Amino acid sequence: EVGVLAEAFPASWALVGPLACVHTLVFDAGGAVAEDLPALAAHVGFEPSVDTLVLKEVGALAEALPTLGTGVGFLARVDPLVLDEMGALAEALATLPAQERSLPSMHSLVLDEVDAPTEALATLRA
Repeated sequence: EVGVLAEAFPASWALVGPLACVHTLVFDAGGAVAEDLPALAAHVGFEPSVDTLVLKEVGALAEALPTLGTGVGFLARVDPLVLDEMGALAEALATLPAQERSLPSMHSLVLDEVDAPTEALATLRA
């Protein structure tokens, strides 16, 4: 785990700590500053309920930006394994007109996700 200071700093303003409910391993969490900045305006800490392994998270800034106006932290319910997620910008931008966070309730395995623009465009009218 790297960037502990960058992860802990936003917790001074948030109501809940920066990693309120991370139950297992988090490897290669890069871009901590980009992930944590939205916690300054959120009422719940960054990554409040990441229950299992998250490897090689990329595009954190694109995923985190839509949470600036939400009341719940970024990645509010990613329960199982997420590996090599790609296309985060397309997924996150679609959440701006919707009243949901970027990944509100992903319960099953996501490996090498592609075609994010197709999935994201469908949520514009959701």
